[in-house]
Amino acid sequence: MSTRTSTTSVRIPGDLLDRFDRLAKATERTRSYHVIKALEAYIAEQDYLVNLYAEATPVPVRGIFGSPLLGGRPGAGRPWASTHAPVRGHHPLALRPPG
Repeated sequence: MSTRTSTTSVRIPGDLLDRFDRLAKATERTRSYHVIKALEAYIAEQDYLVNLYAEATPVPVRGIFGSPLLGGRPGAGRPWASTHAPVRGHHPLALRPPG
């Protein structure tokens, strides 16, 4: 894990914030601790799904494969990956069409 940190802010609905605070109090951990753990789990799951989809898809889907944002190198193992421009709002795992 990197020692570099950054501060960000998010809007959390009141009911979720109440649950979040109860969790922090019950576990005697900070909000930051739980946010980091949740982000780590979410990003690991999404990275797994994107990579699984990439391995199962023989045709490029609008340039998302090998994305540096997903920890890969553009075109790594997929020479066509970096030749397709991403389309705003599109994700191959989306449950509904963009728009």
